[in-house]
Amino acid sequence: MEPYTFPLCSVTFNDKAEIPLEFEAALPEYLPGIGKIIRTDADVYALSSTLSDGHITVKGKTNTRLLYNDEKQGFLKCAVFPNEFEHTFDASKMPETVGTPVIEESGCILSAAAKPKNPRSVSITLGLALCVSVTDIGEISLLSPEEGETELRPCTALCTVHKKMQSEPEELKEDIVLDGGLAPIADIVDYTAAFSLDDIAPTDENIRYNGRVLFKCTYRAESAPDAQNAEYVYLTKELPFEGEIPSPDAHHGQTVIGKIRPEGMEAGSSFDAYGENRVIHVSLGYKVFADLFDQTEITYFDDGFSPAYECDFGKNTYSFDSSGQTVSEHGRLEQSLRADREGFTEITDAGIRLEPLTPELSDGKLTMTGRAFAWVLGANEKAETVGTSAVFNIHLPLESVRDMTPEKRYLLNTECKNCNAVLRDGEILLTADTETTGICLNREKITAIDRADIHYDEPKPLCKAEYIIYYPEKEENLWDIAKKYEIPQETLRRTNGFGGDSLPPNRKTVVIPCGDTPQTTD
Repeated sequence: MEPYTFPLCSVTFNDKAEIPLEFEAALPEYLPGIGKIIRTDADVYALSSTLSDGHITVKGKTNTRLLYNDEKQGFLKCAVFPNEFEHTFDASKMPETVGTPVIEESGCILSAAAKPKNPRSVSITLGLALCVSVTDIGEISLLSPEEGETELRPCTALCTVHKKMQSEPEELKEDIVLDGGLAPIADIVDYTAAFSLDDIAPTDENIRYNGRVLFKCTYRAESAPDAQNAEYVYLTKELPFEGEIPSPDAHHGQTVIGKIRPEGMEAGSSFDAYGENRVIHVSLGYKVFADLFDQTEITYFDDGFSPAYECDFGKNTYSFDSSGQTVSEHGRLEQSLRADREGFTEITDAGIRLEPLTPELSDGKLTMTGRAFAWVLGANEKAETVGTSAVFNIHLPLESVRDMTPEKRYLLNTECKNCNAVLRDGEILLTADTETTGICLNREKITAIDRADIHYDEPKPLCKAEYIIYYPEKEENLWDIAKKYEIPQETLRRTNGFGGDSLPPNRKTVVIPCGDTPQTTD
């Protein structure tokens, strides 16, 4: 009996934690001291994880950006403070994996705050949401009997083969040359970036993707004589990118879903060929993750057999995915923030960053739930730069998803795009478009034969003596003893003088005849 393999892809561990991070940081020497902090935000990058002794350790880095007025002239400045963190999840109750465990981690900053200890240093407090999941990617060996050996009842099932892949760390570098209508750069005040994965599809032996980054930059113009007359330029640039993930199993027609994760960001400026400071250098790191699905029909064997010889089969129950519904749905976020606290009279920029949202089934509806970190930058009546931030809950119902049951498995990703903010009656109304993509898979089970203990119909010689004495158990009959010693029942009857299949009452011994030539069983 030759074994064949059955693909397996199941989530064996999933956990989430909220981690407070507190640290102190000093300003770089080239930056002036802190007068007033306008805005604080942060991002997470360079995540990695290891599984050892029932624990999953996740390591990563954060970049905290501090937008502030310097203590002397009042110019806006931007300081970036990197920091490393480590967190351990208890995975001791995770079941043993069959194949290779694939660990996927993600993180999002929920809150960011900074207080100056003195003009040259700050105390930073971050709220970090960290998620980790382990998917068992492997194969199970099932039995496929050869023709003529035994007749088993073949069964078929439609299985969805699921493979998880990720790209190597990629870096997008771009030189943004300012057009002639923009003033030269004195210094870069602030910069942010929002990643969007527009398309991902399998081709022969790879998965191709493309997307764009919306890069936002604020810089102070060179011509301003002092802080009061400073001119600030708000620049928005869309930067496209593309790439591929090698995959020998990929081919046209498969379903693939993907998501992108930022891996760090830097921005600087330099002089152009004419000696004017008109070039902004951007370096953005990212990784692309892909889930590849392919439908295939598997054949397995269950009970209901007529063996050509005696054979004890062993069975197990296995779970797998069947083809599911592909999801692509657009939504809308709206959130109000107070504007009177900072005295907003004008809004210059705004952004929303989502934590990884979780699908939840409630009252027959599937909803993506989680939280978001939002920030708004603007000016007050005195033309001073002001900023505010907030954390709020998100509930995005998915109207396109039907036939929802707890047995389904949901692999969904939500991105936030086109954030906008307006002043209305003393409040800031934040709006943004959302896009949820992914797949809803059905969880199926089969009971399949995966091992066999074969009893061949030619018995082996028991011994070279003429006979042995056997002491039977109370529940044993003549058929049991004949099977155990692989001799005909009639030989036992004739040797011991038995008249039927049952042992005589109070009979404590049975004579087992032995010979050099194997006998055949009834």
